Amino acid sequence: MRFFYREGVLNANQLTAPASDEFDLVRGWQSLHDEHGVALHICVAAALRRGVTDEREAQQLALPATICSRVLP
Repeated sequence: MRFFYREGVLNANQLTAPASDEFDLVRGWQSLHDEHGVALHICVAAALRRGVTDEREAQQLALPATICSRVLP
């Protein structure tokens, strides 16, 4: 299991778009989950401070959901 807090919660944001010559860290974490079953969790409070929301929180706050489906808050 990996737990992300502070700026680490940005690894759950599905809206990232790194430059083509940069490593895509978000997709790297997703691949780790897909290939090895590593659970990915984030701190909800830190995520909300940075605009990273799951569908439930997004509905409550009238915001779009931005958390990748592989990550659990």
